[in-house]
Amino acid sequence: MEKVSATNTDDTRIIAITVINPDPEQAQKIANAVRDLAAQHITQVMDIEAVNVVDSANLPTSPVSPSVPKWTLIGAVIGIIIAVAVVVIQHLLDDSIKSSEDIEKYLGISTLALIPMNQAEEEIASRRRSPRKGKEKVVLGTDDEKARSFKSSDINKNTNNKNSKRNADGIEFMED
Repeated sequence: MEKVSATNTDDTRIIAITVINPDPEQAQKIANAVRDLAAQHITQVMDIEAVNVVDSANLPTSPVSPSVPKWTLIGAVIGIIIAVAVVVIQHLLDDSIKSSEDIEKYLGISTLALIPMNQAEEEIASRRRSPRKGKEKVVLGTDDEKARSFKSSDINKNTNNKNSKRNADGIEFMED
């Protein structure tokens, strides 16, 4: 991709010619050719005898773009911003209950006791990737109306389905 541009510095008669080319020698040749053609054209248009050439094109020793350190830094900053955004969004969207304080805060149910999980239960829970990340089982107190209604509905569900079984697909069916 070739790009040639000419700019005029403020309040001067100097024109700067810039050429961007993958080959530095070719860029130098193009800049010098544009300079020579511009000098001829300016003498004809302005009706002057000669145009003073301040400098010939320099041979670049290093590429102008892309700037590897700059883009590496920009990429690292964008990566960190995206990682922080993902962590914050996961934290904001996490509505799992992790402690007895969470139960009291969100459900308004007091806890009766905390039972520590043993090592085997922790391994099973981690394999299942359960949303509960605490290391305790929570036993709900029976002094709250909400807890009693929750437990009674759970008991009724289990007693009504004593004759039901599930197949390998998880479909429940009744036995006579």
